[in-house]
Amino acid sequence: MNRNNLPPGFLKFWSRYPKKRDKGSAYRAWVKNGCEQDADRICDIVERYQFSDDPQFIKYPATWLNAWCFEDEDMISQGVQDDW
Repeated sequence: MNRNNLPPGFLKFWSRYPKKRDKGSAYRAWVKNGCEQDADRICDIVERYQFSDDPQFIKYPATWLNAWCFEDEDMISQGVQDDW
């Protein structure tokens, strides 16, 4: 794959992921995990995922994809705030 001709789903993911590091590894993880077919769902989850406020604790995108963090139900915000 030419780096100037990346799949649209990956580009959408990359634009939304909060830590822009190691794009080549992220792309290889995207392909390895068959993410293009679920790109819209994964990108929606990235938007709702509860990433750390401290950038040093945000996983690299390849690590996040390889760990299937998009399946971490407890880290996906449902848009509901608890009034404690």
